[in-house]
Amino acid sequence: MTKMTVSELETCIKKHNKLYWDLNAPEISDAEYDLLIEELRNAAPDSSLLASLGSTSFAEIGMEVSHSKPMLSLDKCYNEEDLKKWSKPFSSFIYTPKIDGMACSLKYENGFLKQGATRGDGSTGEDITVNLVNIVPKQIGIKEALEIRGELYMPISTFETQKDIFANPRNAVAGMVKRKDGSIQGIKFLAYDLIGSGIDLFSDRLTTLKFFGFDVTPFYHLKKDSDLQYGYDHILSTKANLDYELDGVVYRVNSDLEYEKAGYTSHHPKGSIAYKFQGEFGITKLLNVEWQVSRTGILTPVAIVQPVKLSGATVGRISLHHAGMIKTKGLTLNADVLAIRRGGVIPHLEKVIKSGDQEITIPETCPLCSSATEMKEDFLYCSANCSLSTKVSHFMEKVGIEGMGSVWVEKLIEEGLVNNFADLYRLKREDLLKIESVGDVRADNWLSSITKSTRIGLDKFLMSLGIDSLGRKASEVLGANYKSLAKVRSLNVRDIEKLEGFGNITALDIVNGLKANESVIDDLLQYIQIEDASQEKTGIFKDKSFLFTGTLTTLKRNEAEAKVLELGGNVASSVSKNLSYLVAGEKAGSKLDKANALGIKVITEQEFLNMCE
Repeated sequence: MTKMTVSELETCIKKHNKLYWDLNAPEISDAEYDLLIEELRNAAPDSSLLASLGSTSFAEIGMEVSHSKPMLSLDKCYNEEDLKKWSKPFSSFIYTPKIDGMACSLKYENGFLKQGATRGDGSTGEDITVNLVNIVPKQIGIKEALEIRGELYMPISTFETQKDIFANPRNAVAGMVKRKDGSIQGIKFLAYDLIGSGIDLFSDRLTTLKFFGFDVTPFYHLKKDSDLQYGYDHILSTKANLDYELDGVVYRVNSDLEYEKAGYTSHHPKGSIAYKFQGEFGITKLLNVEWQVSRTGILTPVAIVQPVKLSGATVGRISLHHAGMIKTKGLTLNADVLAIRRGGVIPHLEKVIKSGDQEITIPETCPLCSSATEMKEDFLYCSANCSLSTKVSHFMEKVGIEGMGSVWVEKLIEEGLVNNFADLYRLKREDLLKIESVGDVRADNWLSSITKSTRIGLDKFLMSLGIDSLGRKASEVLGANYKSLAKVRSLNVRDIEKLEGFGNITALDIVNGLKANESVIDDLLQYIQIEDASQEKTGIFKDKSFLFTGTLTTLKRNEAEAKVLELGGNVASSVSKNLSYLVAGEKAGSKLDKANALGIKVITEQEFLNMCE
């Protein structure tokens, strides 16, 4: 099949996009359509078509949408007594967790998504269809016109990567769904009702939504003679294991006959109620503010407060989200402040009760790299865009510490447990168990992996430091030539320049980087044993150097380079007169031309494999 040009691809995709979305008459499968999109994305990543796929009949973001049936709020109660008063007229109930997200409505016609809208004021919302097409099912297996209602939410685990930008997961959803640049990410949808199906029982409608391919809110049955309080206690006991924020439990009459008979007020239906969690407040004193550098280079202030018990947990640190909060909330040191754990999960500094006696200083330099800081709107940035969590994650990857993703690294930094690489080796089991959602198994796995990393090779240790120009190849060459960390640390620029493939700038980066990290290395050597590359290289490729170019068909590039190292050879980074062999794969380019010009021995992938045998 002849490969299409970009123009032909765009024409083809426009055709099938219209057939699918506007005419409901697709001629190719979803998988074939996705392959066309991927081909265009690879060939022309800046194509404007990639940002305009979907129904051409979808309204623009923000267009007004009238709801066919009002999206009312729920009545609320805060104790078992009021819940029992509400329940008296009814016979059986469903209870579900109340997701703290953003309600929205989806309309399907002939089995295809036609419109998605926010709740708005209950009668009128805003069209957000184009931002929902990659979040909710585009097609369901039923032709009748149906409306599906549910909650858009951001998982708590995802919010950990967004908390420098948004105050809480709900704000993150509200901020993202109205974006017009297609940059919405990390949002999920939980369905909680199906309108227009004719199905009487609420529980059956939720089951039908599952059949359509939707994630639905977990739901549980209660009968009239059951203990209503049990539902609240049950959800409260499980919410720590859920990846979304809750602010209560919703009770709903299961039968629509009873639900409709109960009627409505202008504000809420009488057949359902929200039993709200009572976020536990506490007044404490703001003692200090620490500044953490996020993975995006933003300096985030963290309030250090007198320990206060909130929702059963003792809180001593509260994220202030961004530097602008200090001014907007009028924060000062030694102020009496009101703190709350939102949803029983995230500590939040609500407001100042009594002002303190000392202003909070905004740092003029980055606490990590000493570069100047700059304020942009509410956010304080490191001008060098450094990031502790990125550096720690890189270090862990190179030394082989596993099972701890970037979200957990951020959490350890936020809790004040990790401020540098060596702090990883100072972690204690009892400290880890104090972190929410960290249990015995997770803590033990982390500590076991950290212990295994205390004996590593010289090249891996050099790579782990994150020094400019000191990547895998440079680390391996330094290790192979100088054998020990002590020797590598003593090198000057001229020593490194003598090595094949190392120029003046590279050598300068490495020497300056090692010098700048002297204290980091010394600290790590208290815990890590470096296995020096003291043994002389042996093997059939001893004193030979190889460079690979083009596409290899039998091996991956890193596998081929590993074979060279395993057999005693060196892997070069560029073509030079000292290169022994250039291994040329398919579509070899300028390196092949340069090798031929210099008279370098050029071999095929198969010839290389024959040499290895």
